[in-house]
Amino acid sequence: MIGGFDQFHFLTRCTPEQTRAEVRRCFAAAGAGGGFILCPSDHFFDAELPLLEAFADEAAMCRY
Repeated sequence: MIGGFDQFHFLTRCTPEQTRAEVRRCFAAAGAGGGFILCPSDHFFDAELPLLEAFADEAAMCRY
């Protein structure tokens, strides 16, 4: 499964802590047993750098 991450909210209109929480929520909902690819559904043109950093940092800490 790929996707499930609302990039228009969690990469543009929230705090880094909210972005991190959404990454963890996605992994909790679909990551059990592997096979989940955390991925925004489109591009990063409007993303805020601190939110992209929070996304990548938190995703790197998620393990199956």
